[in-house]
Amino acid sequence: MTQWLSKRLGEDLRVPDLQSIGLKLVGGRLLPGPTGAAAFYMYEGASGERFTIYCAKAATPASAFRYTAGERAAAFYWADGKVAYVVSGPADRDKLEKVAKAAYEQMERDDAKRS
Repeated sequence: MTQWLSKRLGEDLRVPDLQSIGLKLVGGRLLPGPTGAAAFYMYEGASGERFTIYCAKAATPASAFRYTAGERAAAFYWADGKVAYVVSGPADRDKLEKVAKAAYEQMERDDAKRS
């Protein structure tokens, strides 16, 4: 799945392993994005809560970790210069931040290996 999505986006994507924080990958999809194809991964926790990671090409400078929230859902987002990422889930900031940081750290580690 990841190789197929990477090919469609034209970027080498990595799917974070979030099992250590209690989340299981339940699927992925190719979606339309603002600059072409986008990848979407869904994770589920033991109590049924869902978290998603959205990845799309972005010609933007690297950005810091940012947070936005509504009543029931929230998201952390950032860009690395080539790809923008959004991690979304329930509006429990502490839990969502834990998920987003785990994803970010794995993606950053993978980006460093590719450099």
